[in-house]
Amino acid sequence: MRDASQTMPSVILSRTFALVVALIAAFAQAQSSQAPAPNVPATQARDQSSPVVEFDVAAIKPSSGTEMMELQVNPGGRIRIERYSLKALVAIAFNLGYWQISGGEGWMDKNEFDLEAKPSENLRAQFTDTRHSLFTIDDPRLRAMLQTLLIDRFQFRFHREDRTGDVYLLEKSGKPIKLSPAKDRSTGDNAIMAPGYWEVGYVDGQFKIFNTSMPQFAQFASRMVLRRPVVDCTGLTGSYDYFSPVHREQSDFENSFMELIPELGLKLVRSRGPVETLIIDHAEMPSPN
Repeated sequence: MRDASQTMPSVILSRTFALVVALIAAFAQAQSSQAPAPNVPATQARDQSSPVVEFDVAAIKPSSGTEMMELQVNPGGRIRIERYSLKALVAIAFNLGYWQISGGEGWMDKNEFDLEAKPSENLRAQFTDTRHSLFTIDDPRLRAMLQTLLIDRFQFRFHREDRTGDVYLLEKSGKPIKLSPAKDRSTGDNAIMAPGYWEVGYVDGQFKIFNTSMPQFAQFASRMVLRRPVVDCTGLTGSYDYFSPVHREQSDFENSFMELIPELGLKLVRSRGPVETLIIDHAEMPSPN
């Protein structure tokens, strides 16, 4: 297991199925492009939530460094995040890939923090969406609250830039879809996943997909493989499981993932569209709790 300081943007970790996800560092620019396609969907919708409600209780402290990276979203809106850098927290809060964040100082990549926060008791019943992965929180209200927390505790300041660049559309290929409806692995005597947790894993050259929707799969492809926006255009709803029968070269994660796409009955179509970047202007070590 690599030290957590090396896990973003390169990580090997799986909490529940001991799946090892090898992620490759990414700030390289794509070398080719093609003509724009009409009606390209928006690639990074900003959070459209009601007025921001702050966490009632929140603690941020330097990580003790004794545990693996972990992100939990619990019913009632309580979140717990362990061994994440400021840039990793920003990626989660602003629903961006790590490759979409630039600027800042070295400590924002290297220093690790533990964070725990929860809404006020009278609001907890409103937070029922626990969908998350190791680097995502699906509920836009929780993300907005996390943004506010980072702005307050880290004195975090930033600006956004949008440019036109390569965009990938995830579509059906016309071949049979190999995905199966997800099984609930969060309840019962043999529960092995937290409620709402989804994952795309890669171990021993074999891909395994758990409880993952097509927007989430597109998000994984964008953040961990292509480092370009990927838009779900499949029309497939719900969450899916898939255990690939194909064993591939373990060290060739990116090409193996690209081979997985047609195996699933899907394809990626490259086009042109808006690409969002968040630039860090200022941040400080977090204020005392």
